[in-house]
Amino acid sequence: MDQLDDIRSSVYRVSMKLLRLQNLCQMDVVFLGHITAAFVQEGGANLMFDREEVAQTLSTMFHNVSQEVPGQLTAVEQMCTLVFQLFDRTGTNSVSADSVQTLLIVLSAETLPVKYTALVDLSGNGSGSISRSGLTSLLDHLNQIPAAVQETDVFGDVDAAVLTCFNGVWSPVVSKEHVLSWLRSEPPLLLWLPTLYRLFISQSISHSVRCHICKTTPITGLRYRCMRCVNVHVCQSCFLRDKHTRKHKLHHPVLEFCTQPTWRESLLSLVHSTRHALLPHEYAQRRTERIVSSSFKRDISHDATFSSKGLQTEKPQHEQVMTLLNDVRTLQRDKQLLKQQLHDWKRAIQSEQSVLEDKYSGMEVSMETLRKRNMCLQDMLAQALDKMEAGQHVSQPVSMETENTSTPICDTEACPDSEGDVQVITKKDEMIQGTKGPQKTVSVGQERIVERVAQRGCCRKV
Repeated sequence: MDQLDDIRSSVYRVSMKLLRLQNLCQMDVVFLGHITAAFVQEGGANLMFDREEVAQTLSTMFHNVSQEVPGQLTAVEQMCTLVFQLFDRTGTNSVSADSVQTLLIVLSAETLPVKYTALVDLSGNGSGSISRSGLTSLLDHLNQIPAAVQETDVFGDVDAAVLTCFNGVWSPVVSKEHVLSWLRSEPPLLLWLPTLYRLFISQSISHSVRCHICKTTPITGLRYRCMRCVNVHVCQSCFLRDKHTRKHKLHHPVLEFCTQPTWRESLLSLVHSTRHALLPHEYAQRRTERIVSSSFKRDISHDATFSSKGLQTEKPQHEQVMTLLNDVRTLQRDKQLLKQQLHDWKRAIQSEQSVLEDKYSGMEVSMETLRKRNMCLQDMLAQALDKMEAGQHVSQPVSMETENTSTPICDTEACPDSEGDVQVITKKDEMIQGTKGPQKTVSVGQERIVERVAQRGCCRKV
């Protein structure tokens, strides 16, 4: 049970531990009829039980259960040890029959109204009334049960609870109906008892929604629907450990569902959540307070209904009709408010749209200007590259003319026909010299000699 210590709420922490204890001791299949039959058979009118009598009574009780429930029940020794650990603080090796029955009734699988009635009958004096001492004894036994899971002095004082029950009562005794009404109001001393029942009946309940925090689907156990966030559900584990998200906060009011809600409950819950998200804050706050004060829950066992933090007493038919009519009027009024708010949103969106269109037009003009400038820059770059290439072509012939100024001389040994060629070239040079001058004749002759020598591959430079 150490893994349950991280639950911050003391009420849920104690209830979760007692639920684990209930399952370990196999009390989740025991009902009030089995307990009463066992005490009638074994206890009789005895007021005090020793260990052997307690063990025998528990054996009879589990034997009666095994006749109806298949499987072997072997938790007699565990329950016997638990009884004496809680109620035999002085070590006398004996406990009262009322204390044993109180523990068995609390851990049984009965509905909460049946448990309340059985506990009140146990503390009564046989005349239909309960005295202060009888109620004090009952509350003492109930207040010791959380000690079984190492939770003591958590929920308050017994004497203070008795005073609240007898508040405004001048007689030394009160009726059973008065005590039942007080128990249904969930006094702080016994907050763990209705919470334990809600946890017990929700163990096998599956909700076909996804947890907003851990993304688990479906949710098993208790389910919590946020009254401020639209369509936000939280599973039992995340709620008990105070987990939250950026959207859903811990201070948001929630509705607890321990059973599958009806279609009407689901619709109303969705409408309330939508109001919180869309309507003005003040109106939503008033609606939240009204909803939380009258949160609806239904019991799934034996058609028994009762008022608690998680469950609500069924209303008479005419009250349900009046409530439905009020809800219809409220929905019509909310419809008008939503239409007005939607109209305001449309106008705001249209204004924003015109601003965005103007910005878009300006950006298009800027893009076109940048595109034209880019094309101009590309043309300028292409012209610069053309000029650079033209300059390189001009510089190459000048360098070749400079290299050709050297006089080529033919090697007579390597080329025997060079003499005749020189004579021919000389005669032509003389003819050219007579017409165009010596400077031009030398240049042309040199060029022709270089060409002839290059063709034969036997020239050298001086």
